[in-house]
Amino acid sequence: MKMKKFVVMLTAFIAINVLLPNCVTTPQPEPKQAAPAENTATAQQTESAGGKSLDQAIAEAAARIEERVRPGSKIALLNFNAPSDRFSAYVLDELSVYLVDSGSLTVVDRKEMDLIRSEMDFQFSGDVSENSMQALGQKIGAQSIVSGSLTDIGGDYRIMFRVLSVESAAILAQFRTDIVSSTRVKALLEGGKTATAASAQTNRQAAAPAQPVSYKVGDKGPAGGIVFYDKGNKSNGWQYLEAAPSDINRKLPGQTEHIGMLTEDRTVGSGRKNTDRMMEEARKSGGGFGWAAKACVDLTVNDFNDWYLPAWDELNFMYGNLHAQGLGGFRNDIYYSSTDTSAGWWLVNFSNGSRDYASWGQRECYVRPVRQF
Repeated sequence: MKMKKFVVMLTAFIAINVLLPNCVTTPQPEPKQAAPAENTATAQQTESAGGKSLDQAIAEAAARIEERVRPGSKIALLNFNAPSDRFSAYVLDELSVYLVDSGSLTVVDRKEMDLIRSEMDFQFSGDVSENSMQALGQKIGAQSIVSGSLTDIGGDYRIMFRVLSVESAAILAQFRTDIVSSTRVKALLEGGKTATAASAQTNRQAAAPAQPVSYKVGDKGPAGGIVFYDKGNKSNGWQYLEAAPSDINRKLPGQTEHIGMLTEDRTVGSGRKNTDRMMEEARKSGGGFGWAAKACVDLTVNDFNDWYLPAWDELNFMYGNLHAQGLGGFRNDIYYSSTDTSAGWWLVNFSNGSRDYASWGQRECYVRPVRQF
């Protein structure tokens, strides 16, 4: 009996020692994980945590400009003030690509810009006054101009763009944001500015008050017309008179009904006032549709819409300074002025420069609008 119990206990002991190790889980060492591959997109996101990439900032600036500037107008990318010429050129080129691709604005060609810059000793990568930029904008016939700058803010950078109206110097659009100091930014900033005599001269000009662009009779005006008068200095908001590039496309009467009002001033500079008075009366008498004056005020050329019917002396200067010199594309025919006296409307016969008249303005004649600037 005792022997039997001993055998049972021995068997149990052996079974426990054989089976127990197979039932206990021995902790295994953690397998080594491979180092994660570099994720370019993640790296870019991390890089951009404190600001935008340069290209993203340029794209957003282009979108802001398209949103704020009148579609179809002519825009010039003038300068970008940065520590290096390479950076300035890159920004202006990329901004031009975005604006051209959108198709909503007419961007001045880079080659044309370079020629004008060279002619005016104008620097595209330095700090330039607003007067200088306006002068260049007028020279190339742009309605708006773009400038920008890059500022170091302790390792990162702030980029800024501004759009000015050439005519009024009003700010049409503005954009600024921070960009990160990426590999591309660092590479573009290398090299600094090219120290040329032209840029040195421009820096001296920028430090002094800029002189406005001057025009002479026969030059192309800001609206694409032709300059026919210079009074010698700017007063009352203007110095030059510009004739529209072409006549209104049909003969028109001075008025279609007698309104009993005279605009007797014939002097240079009075055509604007005469036209405004005519249109004020016209609004009381059916709107002036079909009148010579209304055709002028309704005209828009290259985004300029400040045209008027010239006074008699202004019309006479157009004959003498333009048509008699073979300029302006005028006809050898009779043209309307805005001078209306008790003797009738004063006209100029462009076949010989003589004065003519139209009773009550019923006679249909050619019309060439003008503007002041």
